Amino acid sequence: MKAAFHYIVKAKLIRQTEGNELDFEEINKKFENKNPIIAREAAFHYYQSWIDILLQHKGKEYVSDGEARKDLVSFIEPGASAKLQADGKEIVFNNNSFGNGIGVYFVADQTVGDTVFNFGLVEAGDEVLIHGIGNLDMKKYMIDHFICFLQSEHDYYKYFNYETKNKEIDVAYCMKMAWEDGCENIAIDTCKILETPFDLDGYD
Repeated sequence: MKAAFHYIVKAKLIRQTEGNELDFEEINKKFENKNPIIAREAAFHYYQSWIDILLQHKGKEYVSDGEARKDLVSFIEPGASAKLQADGKEIVFNNNSFGNGIGVYFVADQTVGDTVFNFGLVEAGDEVLIHGIGNLDMKKYMIDHFICFLQSEHDYYKYFNYETKNKEIDVAYCMKMAWEDGCENIAIDTCKILETPFDLDGYD
């Protein structure tokens, strides 16, 4: 039986050509399994293979997600100049590139129902970023989006009674967006999500 959701890994490149036209290149790989935690593991493994390739081009090895973000700034931000071969396709990052990024997306194929009400509510057909590096989302509130969508992902696992292989973790977090908007009665909430490589220390 098909699972209620699946995963996609994307590597996106948008660059400006000499004629000031936009050139788009995109990697889009889908991961499905009737046991979705297996698809999730495969998606993150594939994502990590891309990160390892990018780091190799920098003469670096993967230490942590935080260190990788620092080491790969030149691939993501303007001023980068590199070419890499992966999954049978060549991706060129150059100083005319913008909108570059690599991410893991949660894709809902069914709607959970009325039992879930939170900021990150996901419905059938929605495709949301749960982990990534680059200009894939609103960077200022990227961590807010990650937390909300990871909560929704966890809700899907619980609602459909899928196994999580003990990857559930508790996260205490206060929404940066609400804090900066001056909302009253802001509290640090604790929620359950499935772990990702992202280091949440210092974001609560």
